[in-house]
Amino acid sequence: MSRYLRSVFDNLGHHTFVLARPTSDTDDLPNFISTADVWNQGDVTRASRFFIPLEEYLSWIEKNAIQIIFFDENNEYDKIKYLRSKGIKTFGRFVWEGFGEKHAKGLKTILRTRDMKAFCRYMRECFTNKDVIGAKEAFDIVYSLTKCEQARYKDFGIDSPWIQWGCHPELLAVKPQKREDAIYFFFPGGFQGARKPMRKTVEAFMKVKNPDIRLIIKAQGTRTTTENIEDFPDTRLIKIVKDLPAKEYYNLFSSCHVCLAPSRWEGLGQHFYETISFGLPTITNNIPPHNEVIEDGKNGLLVKSVKIGYKQSGIPIYDPDVDDLARAIEELSDVNKITELSNNTIQLQKKYSWNTTTEHIKKTFRL
Repeated sequence: MSRYLRSVFDNLGHHTFVLARPTSDTDDLPNFISTADVWNQGDVTRASRFFIPLEEYLSWIEKNAIQIIFFDENNEYDKIKYLRSKGIKTFGRFVWEGFGEKHAKGLKTILRTRDMKAFCRYMRECFTNKDVIGAKEAFDIVYSLTKCEQARYKDFGIDSPWIQWGCHPELLAVKPQKREDAIYFFFPGGFQGARKPMRKTVEAFMKVKNPDIRLIIKAQGTRTTTENIEDFPDTRLIKIVKDLPAKEYYNLFSSCHVCLAPSRWEGLGQHFYETISFGLPTITNNIPPHNEVIEDGKNGLLVKSVKIGYKQSGIPIYDPDVDDLARAIEELSDVNKITELSNNTIQLQKKYSWNTTTEHIKKTFRL
């Protein structure tokens, strides 16, 4: 998301610089900043740690004559407030699962299990009433990329402008070469964290006995919360755990016929915009923000979900209903249905034009 946002600023004629924040010490991939492939960019300064010292901000600002800073998932409000007091325009964004009041049930579970890594993550992610005040003082604008995110901010008394995300030209430039030996479903697994209901997805897929379907489970790594699926014997499953270059990943993704993307929650859901760009119908949960982009019977199928708990921030966590997920997989195992929804999906590229995204950004931030 940040890379695409930067491209908008560049195209509007602004000179952009990045102060890259490494992952935290408690992350499954600690102190990490990607510099490979599309992340190998110019004018990037590496910060020394996740909680960036104020001196590093000031040095970076002075060196590059910074006037505006866009912060992503950064709740160090005192530092940001100080920068704002010096005349810097400060704009911020959070994914909604990391933005909310503390959820007591989640904390009790962590304390009972004595999971210190989860506790550190909890303390970092939770967004308390004090944080709401901090955000209002620190940022000129806290913006939203989903409607549910915007509504949540409103509940906290924050007037957050909504920017419609869209299909970046990089994605639209991909020319899909469809596989012909079977119907392929693509599961975007990422780092296979707790957000991904891998076992229930595979269980649903195995309920569909069609011998001419395949499921590619594409992951770029694992986390401590990764669900093991090695005990599933279905030969129609293809698991790839490898961090591919962007071009290879897009070629793999777009070569499939259906995106199978149930998840327990989503922030932005970048893969939804990738599926529209590639013309793939998507199967996912009938919950926000999933159903803001995926329309049932139009560019995909929405499945029933079962609430299984809450994130520490207070947003609900859902598992897909296995039987309903299997029903959707069965329905999109038909070539004619795939063709119908694929054509609809391609038509939605106009609705999610990157020009619209650019205009929203230009207007919101007065660029």
